Amino acid sequence: MSSKPNNDLYVDHHHFAEITKNSKAKAEGKEVRDIDLYFSQFADMNRVGVASVKAMDELNRADIKDVDKRWDAFQIVEQIIPKSFTILPSNAAWKKRREAVMKTFRINYVSKLTPLFARQVQLKLDTMEKGKELDFVTEASDITSNIIMSICFGEDIFKGKYREEWLDLGRKIHFAQEENVKVYLHPVFFVSPALVDFLKLGPLKRREERNAEIYSQLASLLKKDRDDNCLYYKLMNEYGFTEEEALQDTAMVIIGGNDTSSRSIIAAIFWLKKNQKMANKLKEELAKVGITKDTDFTSDHFKENITECNYIDYVIKEVLRIDNAATGSMPKFASRDFKLCGVNIPKDCLVYYNFNYVHFSYEYWHEPHKFIPERFDPEDPLFFMPGKPTQTRPPLCYSPFSTGKRICPGQVLAKFEAKCVISMLVLLMDYDIPKEQLDRDDLKFCVVNFQKLKLTYNGRL
Repeated sequence: MSSKPNNDLYVDHHHFAEITKNSKAKAEGKEVRDIDLYFSQFADMNRVGVASVKAMDELNRADIKDVDKRWDAFQIVEQIIPKSFTILPSNAAWKKRREAVMKTFRINYVSKLTPLFARQVQLKLDTMEKGKELDFVTEASDITSNIIMSICFGEDIFKGKYREEWLDLGRKIHFAQEENVKVYLHPVFFVSPALVDFLKLGPLKRREERNAEIYSQLASLLKKDRDDNCLYYKLMNEYGFTEEEALQDTAMVIIGGNDTSSRSIIAAIFWLKKNQKMANKLKEELAKVGITKDTDFTSDHFKENITECNYIDYVIKEVLRIDNAATGSMPKFASRDFKLCGVNIPKDCLVYYNFNYVHFSYEYWHEPHKFIPERFDPEDPLFFMPGKPTQTRPPLCYSPFSTGKRICPGQVLAKFEAKCVISMLVLLMDYDIPKEQLDRDDLKFCVVNFQKLKLTYNGRL
């Protein structure tokens, strides 16, 4: 089943409400029609939102001759990293560059980064002002920005004589990401993206100037502050990338890994304060594997023992389900007319996954709007589908890192970073969040939301 097109600015919210209501009725045993797809009009683009596990599976198996990634001047990512592998169609060049990044971020490499994670968390706790209400979105972004830039360009970039230049570049990249989202949300963009480009409206003009400045400053820093062990040089030295390919794909890792990681950490800090019993349980479970506030987080002890704590995995999985940093996938485009769930998809139509449609389905999740990490514990009854106590959920109903050929290449890094940073903050940071925020069940911190998290830092625990 599909809905007819409409031009509602908040179309995804309306679709989400209808799909959630439909899934609830279905879980209650009522006769309802399945909703697999949603058609909508966004500016001058036709969009198809994939709304069910069935549709996700069909799209994953679709012929790349029918639907694939392609360059589109009016997508956010294309504006920042126009030549990264994420923009390429699914060909040999795309596969080679994608596999290089994925091989670099295997767990045996990622697990060695725990001292870097610890240093950045401790630095932030040492420099945050006590007793003053802060926007934790900014504070968390500083942590993840310094981490991802150290991975991409060298672990010592924030220690040497070019430290201030690297910090300045990190701030510019963060603001550039916000500016690109603002272009996407500009009122004229909803009428016609091409018109925004033609008129060179404010956000677009600033974006072009800032992007040019960022790449110029980055090229200069890489020449005078070289580290052959960083991702940028590894891609060239070990995998034969050209300078441009390495620069674009490294920038892709920063763009894809900074705000998304920080937003997951922010959401975890919010939900654990909102659910103090779960925060206490997390501390208890960490203590069982020998991790407390007195642990040396730069040690092998922490690196090895953190993998033994299952509850931190459940917490992170639930954070990514209930408040995923990216609510939808990067879009694909129909290369020709094709069928999806029996529905004709016209050529040039934009097709994307919306993870919220399945992450909040009553068909798969008990009380999906509640924060319950235990639903990921195989020994807990909530691990199984509602009304089906022996049936596990289909894998595609949980897709925080997307799915199919275009699944996030940095998910191993993202999950391990979140596991370490969230554990450290929960054990070390004494903080308060205003009651007016804690009382809200609709508060979300996804990338396009621009929601602040008001936090008062009381010092170390």
